Amino acid sequence: MADTSYFREKAEQCLRLARESTDPMFVNSLTELAQEYNAQANAIEASALGEDPEDDKLRDKIQGEQHMLDTQTKVRNARLAVLQ
Repeated sequence: MADTSYFREKAEQCLRLARESTDPMFVNSLTELAQEYNAQANAIEASALGEDPEDDKLRDKIQGEQHMLDTQTKVRNARLAVLQ
């Protein structure tokens, strides 16, 4: 099982770089990536706590986070395609 500290550390690195940047697109991308890392850590913690994924509230939260991650990945890929 992945360690949540890895994902939390990566999220902090992204946020630290975002605070130092003056490029709005870069800041936005780093902030979104930090959110993805935190979502991964949250999912690992929920699993470790033995929370039942069939619970409606937790299932909705997981599905919402997955949708957000999918959307952010598509946006980031589109931005990278434009920059190339």
